[in-house]
Amino acid sequence: MKVGNFDQDTVALRQRLKSHNRFGSRDLNEWIFKLLDVSAGLSILDLGCGTGNQSLPLAQAVGPLGKIIAVDISSEALADLQRQCMERGLRDRIAPICIGFDNLDGNLKPATMDRVVASYSLYYAENALNLFRVVKCALKKGGIFFGCGPALDNNSDFISFYYGNVKHGPLPQPSKVGKFMEFTAPNLLRELFGGVEIYRFENPMRFDSAEALIAYWSSHNLYERQLENAFREAVEQHFRLHNEFQITKKAVGLRAIL
Repeated sequence: MKVGNFDQDTVALRQRLKSHNRFGSRDLNEWIFKLLDVSAGLSILDLGCGTGNQSLPLAQAVGPLGKIIAVDISSEALADLQRQCMERGLRDRIAPICIGFDNLDGNLKPATMDRVVASYSLYYAENALNLFRVVKCALKKGGIFFGCGPALDNNSDFISFYYGNVKHGPLPQPSKVGKFMEFTAPNLLRELFGGVEIYRFENPMRFDSAEALIAYWSSHNLYERQLENAFREAVEQHFRLHNEFQITKKAVGLRAIL
């Protein structure tokens, strides 16, 4: 599936994570790990690990007897992950694999994973059905898959502000990614696993300054260079009237048990 320009940009990803950590109200990983039922000694496959936002804390959680297989197509992101592994003494717990989802078949041993997690990454697969087949094959009996990504109404407050005050146009159609997470992926998981549990997550991000919001926008797929001045003017006008700007991140989580 075609995704936005910033989705695989490591620098943009770092900026978004920084904004989430600073201005967000809830911890995404806490939600993910609870539904993934993480404990010491587990073997976990992290699909689309990026720079390790889930892989690193998972490696801490599974302890010295556990193992994280960290998969990503970006060699730059994996190099950053490996650097952090060295700094934190986790090199022996995380095994990186630089490969795209559509080439993953045959690169994982069957029935070796206790858990599979995919945070904001499933929609990178061109053939999602085949990816889910690979996941099912890799899981042990009783193993858990948990994937999450943007809900259909994710960022609806930000999008309304942007199109109403900056771009001055009709709101865009619901994103393909949102449709995938809400409809396509659950149906595929039901077909393969016999059922799927659906969960919702909301994280209000409260920005306290125009500069903070502009920094976030510059790493977001709504960013358009030619609208920088218009965006700054609209944001500064907002903060002349309000103390904060809220963006509500909304996610859908899908859990299937083998």
